[in-house]
Amino acid sequence: MFNYQRYKTYVLVVITCLALVLCSSCSPVGSAVGRSRDKNDTTQVDGIDRNDMVVGLLGESQNLEAADRTILQTCEKNKVVGVYSATWDSYNYTQAAASGFADMISRPVNIILVNGLEYDSNSSTVREQWNSILSTARKAGIPVVLVNPRTIPQDDTLYAAVFAISSLSNYENSLVHESSLQQKFDKNSWSFDNAIFTIANNEYHEIYMNVTLP
Repeated sequence: MFNYQRYKTYVLVVITCLALVLCSSCSPVGSAVGRSRDKNDTTQVDGIDRNDMVVGLLGESQNLEAADRTILQTCEKNKVVGVYSATWDSYNYTQAAASGFADMISRPVNIILVNGLEYDSNSSTVREQWNSILSTARKAGIPVVLVNPRTIPQDDTLYAAVFAISSLSNYENSLVHESSLQQKFDKNSWSFDNAIFTIANNEYHEIYMNVTLP
């Protein structure tokens, strides 16, 4: 005799197991999403088509939205869709960031750029909130890039790369402008277009990348 309740339980167990498998495949162990390929790995993968590329941008926390506009204009020039979430006009930066990440993940976007990240405000609560925010993208399998950040999380599995973009208006106020960090950056310059596609396609790249805009 068919037992509907037992069948329903079985289906739920199967779905849960599949969800766990898929979720674990989204987050590479010990590596960042978008930076898990070894330098010597020559495996060919199908890349994201330009018409399908969607770039999420979490904007500046300070009133420097000119830097945000420049990034969005660059996306337009490169014929990729840019999805923008502002934070500078919010009373609560991390709350606005959490909301922005949730929106971009639900769309979903292929890559998230965080412009002018302020991760450390001498508050463990703020750091924990940011760890949680960045982890949502990691669990969703979406690479995160920190653009001209003012501070950088210690856990480098939470972000795929750090971009130094000297032509942006927030560059001189960023951590990447400091000489102590500049020596870590890749000596080669990456075009914005090449950099975002390389990371979104999980091709090999360094963590610290000098990026130029067209």
